[in-house]
Amino acid sequence: MLKCKLGKAITWLLGLLVLLGSFVFFQCFYPYHLYYREQTQLFLYTSEYLSTYFQHPAWLACITGDFLTQFFYYIGGGVAILSLLLTLVYLLSWKALRIYLPNWLSLILGIGVAFWELLRNCEQNYLTSSTVALIGGIGMFLLYALAAKSILKNRWLNLLIVIVWLFVGYWLFGYGAWIEGLLMLIWALKQKNWVPAVVILVEVAVIPLILRPAYLLTKEQAYTYPSRSMLAYPRMDIEKLLALDCEFYFGHYDKVVQMAQKSGMKNEAVSYFYNMANCMLGQMPDKLMSFYQPVSHGLIFNLGPDTPFLYIFFSNEVWYQVGEMTMAEHSAILGEIFSPNHRSSRMLRRLAEINLITGDSEAAKKYLRILSKTQCYSKWAADRWPDNQSKEVAAVYDYKKKYAITADSLHGSENARTALRSLLVSHPDNTKAQDYLFCFDLLQKDVKGFMEDYTAFKLPTMSGAEIPNSLYQQALLVYLANSKQTDAETLKHYRISPKIWDDFIDYTKKYEQGQGDGTLLQSSYGQSYWFYYHFAELVRK
Repeated sequence: MLKCKLGKAITWLLGLLVLLGSFVFFQCFYPYHLYYREQTQLFLYTSEYLSTYFQHPAWLACITGDFLTQFFYYIGGGVAILSLLLTLVYLLSWKALRIYLPNWLSLILGIGVAFWELLRNCEQNYLTSSTVALIGGIGMFLLYALAAKSILKNRWLNLLIVIVWLFVGYWLFGYGAWIEGLLMLIWALKQKNWVPAVVILVEVAVIPLILRPAYLLTKEQAYTYPSRSMLAYPRMDIEKLLALDCEFYFGHYDKVVQMAQKSGMKNEAVSYFYNMANCMLGQMPDKLMSFYQPVSHGLIFNLGPDTPFLYIFFSNEVWYQVGEMTMAEHSAILGEIFSPNHRSSRMLRRLAEINLITGDSEAAKKYLRILSKTQCYSKWAADRWPDNQSKEVAAVYDYKKKYAITADSLHGSENARTALRSLLVSHPDNTKAQDYLFCFDLLQKDVKGFMEDYTAFKLPTMSGAEIPNSLYQQALLVYLANSKQTDAETLKHYRISPKIWDDFIDYTKKYEQGQGDGTLLQSSYGQSYWFYYHFAELVRK
């Protein structure tokens, strides 16, 4: 009796450890992956939408997983749900395995299964439905084992149930049926029921092939649906990128700058968010040279066949912030297309916002109608309905309209300079677009192009007493020195401060003395544009 109580206590204590361990891991070290999973999925409360789940196997796992994923929207929601699911994986695995194995070994293996599933949940596009499918498969076996002990004494009835039960398992839980089948196979072998054992092996191999044409799946998908990976591991580099994306989306620009600086990562996406956050804070040219800059790739992503999905997902943000809504819409549509199952609530919200700004009310209403059928975004959609916006919401989009491009044109991401110039032709006072255009030119070391753009868009909009940013003064001096136009009148025209001029003279002397060796200049001028211009290596992509 005492031994039995002790065994139960250990079982539940280990379950509590799985629950708390999962909660601490995802809450403290891996929360942004869960926010991202919610943003790349969508669950609608409509019969038409729900009927789409029957177009693939594992409909019960998928509908349950997606229903739960929508609650990842709430702070702590994803962590709590996932921790409970992993605890359920442990308990069901232990209960199934103890039928065959000693209790202590079942507990260890149950912990191992839960840990394996936790690792799989670290994959950025992992689906909650995959975890539900695993739970469902184990649960189907436990129901079978319960029936086999009581009512399935007849071997032919048992064989019939085995055949039907695996089909049902695949229909409800997809790949979870193979977990069910494995456990049923061990049961049959233990009972020396050779015919059911052979039937189980045949079914596991044949069922996906039989149903694959009806479900329009590849062979690999037929055997693994809805799982996307059998093994994964924590990717803290991806977690940092998702943290930057989420915090920027929430408008925490100071936090984004701090997180980028602390990340220690030399990565295009980190530079992308660092530059965007500084642009929103009005300090982009001031901070540009104090951070890793992979040429212009850290300003605007050049989308192509080899572009990682995360970059595609992030790419609309810069265009949206500078006011180029055509490019923003193009990037958002790509983000929607390449998201899991092509259902991204984040991209739908962005597409609705873009069309509200461009004045296409019908298109905006289309996206808002979809979002109104969700649990978490129905109020968001109602607040933005074109005919019923609050003053606060209308003010946000009215400000965006002020700088949105008036000409409807589409440029490839490789023609970023052309797109930014077109935007400034419509709105020369768009300071965000100005900074992006000028910094794009400078990071490409195109000082001639910078001078053209600066003369066309900055000088005409400057007030009489305004002094150019130090970065722009440094770049102007590079152009003026190359074209031998450093006379006093020209310097005055471009408002070059005496301090910047003196620093330029000092830098030039040290550069010539060191015969192009950057060591002598690193400490004093390592964050100047002159240093970047001479020593940064341009890597074309």
